[in-house]
Amino acid sequence: MAVSDKLTPDRADAIRDAAALLGVPPRDLATVIAYETIGTFSTTIKGGDRGVYTGLIQFSPANYIRYKVGQNTGFRDQLMNSVVPYLRDTGIRPGMGKAHIYSAVLTGGLNSDGDVPISVEIRGAGVAG
Repeated sequence: MAVSDKLTPDRADAIRDAAALLGVPPRDLATVIAYETIGTFSTTIKGGDRGVYTGLIQFSPANYIRYKVGQNTGFRDQLMNSVVPYLRDTGIRPGMGKAHIYSAVLTGGLNSDGDVPISVEIRGAGVAG
């Protein structure tokens, strides 16, 4: 199945709604979620070091609890009730794009001035821009 088969119309609508709340481009949010879920858009996918990261943006065990990921297993629920609050808390603001979103996911936040840390720009060169 192609990635586009996993991004159903309902999921695409949820991503557009979440992106609107955050003020970010829907394509950028979808790109980060697709990357973090290996194209599955699964809310329960596990990955990372020792398989301890879970969900649409691979929440760490501490953030899994803090953002109630286990209670938000539906796609829209996890997106709106876990992903959006997490991204807001890590510094995502209107007008930011995929480099900022990806930085927030990878590092847990942006620099104090809202910039992407240089290490993310280097590691995530394919998504910066």
